[in-house]
Amino acid sequence: LSFYAGTMTYTCIKKKIFKLNRSDLVQIYVFIKKLKNKIGSFQSFFLGESDSRLNYCILIICSLYNILTIEISSKCEHHIRSIQMNDGSFSGNKAREGHVSFFYCCISSLLFFSQKNKLLSVPICFNNWLSQKEKLFEFSIQGRTSKLTDCCYFFWLGASFILGSLYLPLQLLNGLVLTKGEILSGFSDKIGRYLDLYHTCYAVCGFSMLNFENRININSVKLKNNLFNKCNQSIFTCKLNPIYGIKESSLFFFLGE
Repeated sequence: LSFYAGTMTYTCIKKKIFKLNRSDLVQIYVFIKKLKNKIGSFQSFFLGESDSRLNYCILIICSLYNILTIEISSKCEHHIRSIQMNDGSFSGNKAREGHVSFFYCCISSLLFFSQKNKLLSVPICFNNWLSQKEKLFEFSIQGRTSKLTDCCYFFWLGASFILGSLYLPLQLLNGLVLTKGEILSGFSDKIGRYLDLYHTCYAVCGFSMLNFENRININSVKLKNNLFNKCNQSIFTCKLNPIYGIKESSLFFFLGE
């Protein structure tokens, strides 16, 4: 996960301090290859844990460095589909329950295997399960059943709706506005809690997902009977790529080099 975070940071810096040469990419490829299991999953480190988040991280890293080969991706799709739950959700592995973050990682990973004549199919149960995670009376999102709501799920849920070509509920704005600090322009995990960088990051990313809504542009939000208007908030966000979770201009700049 730290390797994934470092790669995304490196991608976002348009003015590169240094460039990776061929020997660096070979070392990265060999390292990733050693982390792969026979069933198509990956470990976080040697003898470390393994779950669906790591498949997503590996696919993202390899695609950015242009080292995503059949040797790396083989059996990955089969493994991801094998951990889909009966209710339409995805889990970290077969022994765990469905979770919004795992759902996002699995849907994003499956898109790497979609083709022109083999597009990602989205069952109706996907929409039903995702909608159940919206806790409108609590103005927030629930990651899994019986789990407390948290602001960080706004991005993962919003991006999952976008990637599945599903309707993105605009009520998400209410929860994001209420978790925003009145004095400091940050966000907390829940209403009334301390602000922190982690939840601020994913809250802003959640706002950015609304740029994909055809009927609304986040730069000019005008909703009647909505807390967003009543708070007189002005939120300006760039358009993030829902798969990579970073600014699209930075992504295209990196891939175009």
